[in-house]
Amino acid sequence: MEPFRNHIYICTQKKPEGAPSCINVGSQEVLTTLNRELAQSGIADEVQVTTCGCLGICGKGPNMVVYPEGVWYTGLTPQRISKIIKDHLANNRPVEDFLLKDTDALKNEIIAHNQMVEAMKTIMQKAGVIPEELNQFMRGFMESRILLSAIELDLFTAVGQGAKNTDIAKTINTDPRATEALLNALTAIDVLEKEKDVYKNKPLTAKYLVKDAEHDSRIAAMHVVGLWHRWSTLTDCLKKGTSVIIEKGKPRGKGETTAFIAAMHKNAVFRAEKTAEILDLGSVNSILDLGGGSGAYAIAFTKHKPDIKATVFDLPTVIPLTKKYVAEEGLQNKIDFIESPNYKI
Repeated sequence: MEPFRNHIYICTQKKPEGAPSCINVGSQEVLTTLNRELAQSGIADEVQVTTCGCLGICGKGPNMVVYPEGVWYTGLTPQRISKIIKDHLANNRPVEDFLLKDTDALKNEIIAHNQMVEAMKTIMQKAGVIPEELNQFMRGFMESRILLSAIELDLFTAVGQGAKNTDIAKTINTDPRATEALLNALTAIDVLEKEKDVYKNKPLTAKYLVKDAEHDSRIAAMHVVGLWHRWSTLTDCLKKGTSVIIEKGKPRGKGETTAFIAAMHKNAVFRAEKTAEILDLGSVNSILDLGGGSGAYAIAFTKHKPDIKATVFDLPTVIPLTKKYVAEEGLQNKIDFIESPNYKI
C-alpha cells in the first residue's frame, strides 16, 4: 500500500546535447518550486516526490506523474506547479488545463519513443559508437573542471547578488569573453542562473561558495582544486610506482595546507560532536589529540566537558591554523598546543 496520499514522479534525466529532455526545459526549477511550495503549504509529509528517468514524452516536458490518480502533467512551469499544489494535491482537484487526457495517444507516444530509442541504440552499437554510459565517465571531468575553476577564481563571490559578465571579469581579473563562456557553462550545469545579461548564484553556491556566506566553504573546496593536479598524474604514478608530483622532503605550501586543514575541519566537526556525546568522559581529565589538525575533536570534547584539558599535537605549519579555529570558538585558554619537533615529510 502507498504510505503517502500522493506520490509524484518528475523527470530530471540528462540527455546528450541536442536531444529533447525535461532537464533542458526547466524540470530542475520545477522540482525546486514543487518541494519549496509543498513545504510552505503544510502538506509535504503527505506527498512523496521522486525524481525519475525518461517518461517517454520528452518533447512535452517538463513532465510529471501524480499517483494514485495516475495523472500525467506536461509543459510544467513554476507557476503551473503552484496551481497543481493548490488544486490537485491540497484539494484533490486535478488541473484539467495541464494534464494529458487522451491515455491511448499517450501510451502510443511512449511506446513509439521507447522503440525509437532502442532502434537508435542498435544502430549506434552496430556502428561502434561509444555508449553514453562510457562517455559520461570519460567526460565527467569537464563539469568538475568548470566548477573547480570558478572556485579557484572565487567567481561566486564576484557574482554576489547578481552581476554582469564584464563586472565579474574585472573583479576576478580574467578575460571578459572567456569569462562569459565559463559563466554560461556554470549556468548550464545549474550552479548559476542568468536573467537577461545578469548572472546570479543558485542557493547552493550562495550558501557554500560565496565569501562570508552562512556556510562559506570555498577555502575547504580549494583542497579539491589541488587534488585535480595530483590526480592528473595518475598514469605516470602507475608507471613509476610512486608520486610524480610531490618532491620528497618538500612540505605543502601555505595555501595547500590551509585548504587541506579547512577541508578536514568541515569533515570532522559533526563527527567530533557525535563522538564526544557517545564517549564516557566522566573520569577523563585530559586528552592528547595527535595530528589534531584544526582541533575539531579537542574543541568538541572541551565543549562537552568544560573541565577537561585538551592538547593538540601537530606540525609547525598546522598549529597556527589550529589556534585560529580554537580562538574562533573562544577556547584558547582551555586548549594547549605542541608543535612537532624535527619536522620532516
